[in-house]
Amino acid sequence: MVTLGAAVFPVSATELESKRDEARQLRERARRGHDPRRVLNPDAEARGESFAAVAEQSFRAKAANKRISERYAEGSLARLRLHAFPLIGERSIKELSRSDYMAAYNSIVQRASGTTANRCLSLMQSVTSWALGQGLIEAHPLVRVPQDQLFNEEVDRKQPCLSLEEMRRFWRVALEMNNQTAKVAAWLMLTGVRREAAHSAKWDEIDVRAREWTVPAERMKGRVGKKREHLVPLSGQAVEFLMSLPSRKYSPFLFPGMDRDRPITITNND
Repeated sequence: MVTLGAAVFPVSATELESKRDEARQLRERARRGHDPRRVLNPDAEARGESFAAVAEQSFRAKAANKRISERYAEGSLARLRLHAFPLIGERSIKELSRSDYMAAYNSIVQRASGTTANRCLSLMQSVTSWALGQGLIEAHPLVRVPQDQLFNEEVDRKQPCLSLEEMRRFWRVALEMNNQTAKVAAWLMLTGVRREAAHSAKWDEIDVRAREWTVPAERMKGRVGKKREHLVPLSGQAVEFLMSLPSRKYSPFLFPGMDRDRPITITNND
């Protein structure tokens, strides 16, 4: 029994200390960005109704039905796990309102970037659309989000680009450097393709006489079953660059790695 002033409460000192510990745990959980309500009511996750659980289900189901690739599903979930799940992942998708999603969106803008927040919002809309179709929610909370509530990616300064003079200097340095990574960089500048398509280019994809490079569909970006091969016209400068590559004499790849029968491996740090 605890006495506070003139009032007497039928609570033991042990029970009181236990409640204090629970309160401290909830405060620490909230400080770390987690929803403390899950501790008090974990039923949503147990029933598979938390936003995180539904997101996992939705992208797995779409990948299984070949609507998206496994790679896209994993990439989308990785982005949500990093940015959205710490904010709303443990809450029931049935109780999340438009204001909850937009609060999470604004938090991601502050913590990461506006571009990242826009991509996460698109993924959250995908999850809620799937949940609506499955009958998990009664209405879509993210329909027609006004553009003035979203970050304008055109003013995002976190995406650097080279000026024309910087491109000229970069080109000269890439030609002077005698390594495969620099050669891939030069090929990228000459063709304007994605990095994944460029570094795996094969000689049998190149028609020097027609000045064309046909990138196979499997190396192009796109949904499963929607990819198409891509025809890249080659300038005279690009053909001249190709003829300077020694790999045409000993490898099926323009830019072979240590193993001449495999393309060079390029990481985000290269």
